[in-house]
Amino acid sequence: MADKQKSSGSKSATGQVVAFLDENAVHIYSTLAAVMFASNGVWFSLHYGWGILDLSGAVLFFFLSLRESAATNRQLRRLQAEHKVLTGRAGAQRESLEGYLTYLIGQIANNRLGFKQTERISVLEYYNGGFALVSRFSANPDYCIIKRNKYPPDFGVAGAALASEKGEAYDFKLPDPEADLEAYLEHQAENWSIPKSDGKKLKMKSREYAAFTVLNRSNSQVSGVIVFESTRSGAFKLEELRKAANSAEAQDIGNLLGFVDLGE
Repeated sequence: MADKQKSSGSKSATGQVVAFLDENAVHIYSTLAAVMFASNGVWFSLHYGWGILDLSGAVLFFFLSLRESAATNRQLRRLQAEHKVLTGRAGAQRESLEGYLTYLIGQIANNRLGFKQTERISVLEYYNGGFALVSRFSANPDYCIIKRNKYPPDFGVAGAALASEKGEAYDFKLPDPEADLEAYLEHQAENWSIPKSDGKKLKMKSREYAAFTVLNRSNSQVSGVIVFESTRSGAFKLEELRKAANSAEAQDIGNLLGFVDLGE
C-alpha cells in the first residue's frame, strides 16, 4: 500500500511539474535566452577584454529581458483566460440557440401540422456554398438521429428548392421501398441526385418530400431550407405545408440561421 501511495504521489508530482512547465513555457524560454546572451557577454568580455561598461550592458540587458519575458507571460495568461471565458459563453449561446431551433420545429410539427411518428421536419442551413443539417424533429426518436450533416448544394429535394425560383420542391409519388426497393432507389437517384448507395443507408425511407427555403429577413437572403418528410403515402397537402413554411415559427428559423452559423 505504501509503495502504491508513493507511486501515486510521484505521478502527481510529475504531473504538476509538467503542468508548470507548460503554463510557463514562454517565460522559461525567454529567461534561458537571456541567460545565454548574458553568459556569452561575460565570455566575450573575458576573452576579448571588454570593459566594465560592456559587461554592465550585457547584465542590464539580461535583467531587462527577464522583465519583458515576465510581462509577456502575464499577457499570455490573460489572453488564455479571456479565450476560455469567451469559448464557454459561445458554447452556452450555441446550445441555447439550438434548443430554441428545435422548439420552433416542434411547434410547426405538433401545433400546425399534427405530425405523427411517420413524419419528420429537418432544417438545413445554407452557408459556404452547401448545406449543413442543424436540427431535426420527429415523434419517432429513430428519425431524429443525425449521422451526416454536410451536403452539397444540389443534394435532394433541399437542393431542388434552393435552385427553384419559387423556393420550393416536392415529390408525393415516391415508390414504396418495402414493395420495390430498387425502384425506390432509382427514383431517388434520377429525380433527387441521391446515389443508390446513400439511398440504401437512409433510416427513414420517405414516400413524400417537400422542401421550402427560408430567408434571413434582415437581408432577404436564403439562410436555409425546411424539409418535410413522411413514410406514408397521401400524408401531405401542399397548401398546408406552404402555410407552415411561411409561419411565424419558420420566419424565426430563417432569421436564426442568418444570425449565427450553427452548421460550423
